[in-house]
Amino acid sequence: MALLAGVMATYALICWLWSIGFYSTTYAELSGVTAEEITVAELKQTAEYFVAEVNKAGEEVERDAAGVFICDLEQVFSESPSLYHGLPERFAFLTGADIAPKPLVFSVVLSHMNFSGGFFPFTGEANINVQAPKCFIPVTVAHEAAHQRGVIREQDTDFTAIAVCMESDSSEFRYSGALLAYVRLAAALREVSYDDWVEVAGGLSEAVRVDLTANNEYWAGFQTPAADIGENAYDGFLKSQGQELGMKSYGACVDLLVAHYGEME
Repeated sequence: MALLAGVMATYALICWLWSIGFYSTTYAELSGVTAEEITVAELKQTAEYFVAEVNKAGEEVERDAAGVFICDLEQVFSESPSLYHGLPERFAFLTGADIAPKPLVFSVVLSHMNFSGGFFPFTGEANINVQAPKCFIPVTVAHEAAHQRGVIREQDTDFTAIAVCMESDSSEFRYSGALLAYVRLAAALREVSYDDWVEVAGGLSEAVRVDLTANNEYWAGFQTPAADIGENAYDGFLKSQGQELGMKSYGACVDLLVAHYGEME
């Protein structure tokens, strides 16, 4: 009974400190960026935009002897609070305390659960899996920092992370943000038009392909029952909070990306 009471008390605190955000003012109302029905042509155009952006930023970042993206994680963490400074007016609601993320000591645990980061609502800490491929760590830092500033829904948080990275003066953050945007958009495009996906993916530079391959190979090593349990548990939690898409919420940022970046060239 004591154990059951402890679990229920913990869940109640999570609801008060975290889940209540799922029922707060919508992201569209705060930012003016509204997800609308999109066409295949609009999706392809936005994907092509980010192919150009990721190729450009990919030429500016450091790489190891194998051509894989590398960066100074300590510098990434220290620079992360500045991501949310001087943003365009529509993102003014993202103001908040500058709290640097923390590298998780037991990052391998998150890898086994297929998570690149996590927000701890009891202390407001953003924890980052520093063993994951570095190409996505900067945008993961931005993602968890968005949670700290009150963005709760995963599709909104992914979009916010990409947007602030694209506004950054850091090539590492721009590259990481553009890479995540491309991955989300390409996945959506492949589902609706395989030929268009092949055409868009063909525009990626060899350097970007190396990073995507390295990322896929890393996570392939963690396709275990523990990963399935972790994903299913979080998927169930999201759905229990009214997020019908569950883990697919991450990919739902595509509509916001098209709405915000679709007409850029």
